[in-house]
Amino acid sequence: MKKLLFAMSIATILFTGCKKDDPEPVPTIGEELKGDITTEITLDASVTYKLVGTLYVKDGGVLNIPAGTMIKASKGYSSYVIVEQGGKINAVGTASSPITFTSAESDPKAGDWGGLIINGYAPISGGGTATCEMDNNVLYGGDNAADNSGTLKYVILNYTGAQSSESIEHNGLT
Repeated sequence: MKKLLFAMSIATILFTGCKKDDPEPVPTIGEELKGDITTEITLDASVTYKLVGTLYVKDGGVLNIPAGTMIKASKGYSSYVIVEQGGKINAVGTASSPITFTSAESDPKAGDWGGLIINGYAPISGGGTATCEMDNNVLYGGDNAADNSGTLKYVILNYTGAQSSESIEHNGLT
């Protein structure tokens, strides 16, 4: 009888601890943004985030930014957001609650930080693919005219355009 109860206890533990219906843990992100996003991440509009370096949204990664979110970027050429081929950004603000990317400087000026770069698989002038001048390991372009790298609505990009050299600079949105 003891062996039967022990076997039933083990079976109960195995079946209740390994349910396939359990949701996957939701990744979290801190208030400082930098590094790689490889899964789906949703920011919290009640938090003011600080972009402290390059934020890569990698192939398969999704960055969701809700209405009213504020992201303040550290000064410099290396502070930018880049959505790589296969990554997505869904930044959906409203007229009354836009999403704002801006400089973290107390006296902000044009060129304080990089901006937002979206590199999809859609065709580019001249065809083929090209490398991103900010990171030569990141490609853009291709032959998928239906490529979708996400949605931008009511997004404000302030004080962008950091320059690393005479010929290499960011734009607000690339």
